[in-house]
Amino acid sequence: MIQTFDLKKYYQITEGIIVKALDGVSLTVKKGEFISVMGPSGSGKTTLLNMIGALDTPTSGEVYINGINIAHMNDEERTYM
Repeated sequence: MIQTFDLKKYYQITEGIIVKALDGVSLTVKKGEFISVMGPSGSGKTTLLNMIGALDTPTSGEVYINGINIAHMNDEERTYM
C-alpha cells in the first residue's frame, strides 16, 4: 500500500518567490489498485511520483510504503524496499 499525508514540496526560486509543486497531497493506493496521475504541465505529477519513489524528499508531510515511513530510511534501505 502507498499512502501520503499532507505532502508538500516547495522550491524557492529567488528571494521571496516560492513555487508550491505539491501543496497538501494526501492519497491512498491499496495493493492491487491501478491509478493514473493526470494534470496539466507543471501541476506536480512528476514531483508526486518522485516523492512516492523515494527519489526526492518532501518539504513536509509523509510517505508510507507498506506501512513504513520512507523518510526514516537511509539510501540503501530505500533502494531495496
